[in-house]
Amino acid sequence: SCAPAIASEGLVLPEDGGTSLVLDFDNVFSKTQKQRLASKIEQLEADKDIRVRVVTRVGSEVPSDKSLAQYWKADSRTIVVFEDATSPNILSFAFTDETKAILSRDFFRELQGRFGSIFFIDREGKGEAVRQVVDSIDVCVRKGGCLHVPGLDPDLRALTVWPTLAGVAGFLSIPIFIFVWALGLQPITSRTDELLPLAQNLGLFAFALAATYLTPIFGQVALPTLDVPSKKSPPQ
Repeated sequence: SCAPAIASEGLVLPEDGGTSLVLDFDNVFSKTQKQRLASKIEQLEADKDIRVRVVTRVGSEVPSDKSLAQYWKADSRTIVVFEDATSPNILSFAFTDETKAILSRDFFRELQGRFGSIFFIDREGKGEAVRQVVDSIDVCVRKGGCLHVPGLDPDLRALTVWPTLAGVAGFLSIPIFIFVWALGLQPITSRTDELLPLAQNLGLFAFALAATYLTPIFGQVALPTLDVPSKKSPPQ
């Protein structure tokens, strides 16, 4: 094993020339999970020359950002993912103007909001939050960039249903149509290529429209319910 090198308030960084791509001071990963995460990070760097690094810690200064930057020899193509167990939202990021040209500031805000919230952590755990962040960065770097985080989580999926149904009230109104597109459809089309969620929302819109305008003729029509599956973590 490597001898300890840089001390930071009781913690030490390994003396291995910065080759530890995942520093798990908060102990959120098993040994196998840590190895898998490091392998994905290593492969992304080899393929796309983007250096993702991960640190989990308890407190934002342990170890300090400066000591981490020195340890990893952070450059203009480095993205650091921080997990801090003491923060209300456990995720934060360090990125440069060069990496921001590929992954925007809004992309990182969405990562933080989707995977770092207390609701996600309670449901999936801290390790899964970090893993999903790295997966999202990997997918988007390989695509050449993303405006939004890929995929639909159950909460966002559910939030797209109500604007779609509300748009029925103003079917012939352009502003209402724009509202439906912006809140009911655009979050889907911008995050996934799957046709099923889009078809479900369009189907709900069509059914609600028919129910609204044909009920006076044919009587009461019961609205269908949308089954939004809960998100399950892949086996580790």
